[in-house]
Amino acid sequence: MAWYAYIGNDVLATGIMSFLMHELVYFGRSLPWIIIDCIPYFNKYKIQNVRRPLSSSRLPTSRLTWSLAKIPTAAEQWQCAKLVLLSHFTVELPQIW
Repeated sequence: MAWYAYIGNDVLATGIMSFLMHELVYFGRSLPWIIIDCIPYFNKYKIQNVRRPLSSSRLPTSRLTWSLAKIPTAAEQWQCAKLVLLSHFTVELPQIW
């Protein structure tokens, strides 16, 4: 007996599995990078903390104002993930279904 027999509706079961597979691939592809980000050894390869010029490129290099790039906090990342999930459930789920 297949897993979708318990639901009783092939269209419903296919929609649920397609959406779950979409979410698994969409969010699962970032898990290795989240794990790597937690390992201090790899911090030397980060490009986020590279100094960037703040001023316009018309100024000579000696007059540019430099600043470190902002690295998002865990709270900011979670807020972004919640907004992405909201859009997935309200926009993408109906389209996949």
